Amino acid sequence: RLYGAFDYGWRNPGCFLVCGVAQDGDLFVLWETYARKVPVTQWAKIMKGETIRWQGEVHEGNPFARDGDPGLAWLRADPSLWAENQELSDNTVKSVADLFRRCGVAMQPADKGGDTTIAEWLYGAYWADPAHPRLRITTRCPHLLRELGGLRHKEISARVGLRMDAPESFQAKDDHAWDALKYFLQKFPPGPGQMQAAQRAGSFHWWKKTTKAAQQGKPMPTFRREMV
Repeated sequence: RLYGAFDYGWRNPGCFLVCGVAQDGDLFVLWETYARKVPVTQWAKIMKGETIRWQGEVHEGNPFARDGDPGLAWLRADPSLWAENQELSDNTVKSVADLFRRCGVAMQPADKGGDTTIAEWLYGAYWADPAHPRLRITTRCPHLLRELGGLRHKEISARVGLRMDAPESFQAKDDHAWDALKYFLQKFPPGPGQMQAAQRAGSFHWWKKTTKAAQQGKPMPTFRREMV
C-alpha cells in the first residue's frame, strides 16, 4: 500500500513523499518532490500526477497517481496547515489544508516534533541490521538522503551547558524532507510483531528468514518428522 507525507513551505522548500509498505512489513520511501514558492493549486496538481512547469522549473507529477487521484491510502501533513489563516475573496478564512481539499487532495494532520523518537527507531529498529534494513529510501529521493546526512542537534554554549542539559531536538534548518519522513514513520512504530512472525513456522516472515539462512549455507528446516 502507498502512503503520502507532506511538509509545506513557501519561502522554505516544501517536500512531498510517496512511501510504501511491503507485505513483509518493510517500509520504503519511493519518490519525492522538493520545491519552494509553489502554490497550493500547483502542489495539488503534482500530487494528482500532473507534471508542471512553474517559474521556469519543471516538477514531475506523482508517478503513482491514477486518473487524477493521488493513489494513496492516506496523506499526512504538517499540523500547522489546519490553522485558519488564509483569507479568501468571499471574506471567509480557511486553512491551507482546506484549500488542498478544495483542489481534490484530502490530508490528515500529523504530529509535531518527535526528532529523538524517530531517530531512535531508525538506529534501533529500521537500520539496526545494515545488511537487511527494514526501511529503504530509493535514489528518487535525493533531498531526503542529503538532509538525513546533515541533521544536527541544537547546540548550546559551554556557559549555558553548566545549568541545563543539551537539547534533544535537531536544528530546524534543511529538515523539510526529514519532517515529511517523520509524518510517515509516526504511523509505523517498530514493535515485536515482525520478530514473532519470523519465529512462527510457515509464515511469510519465517520463509523469508529461512531462505536467507539457506543462502548463507545453513541447513534448511523442514516440516517432515522421522518415523517413530
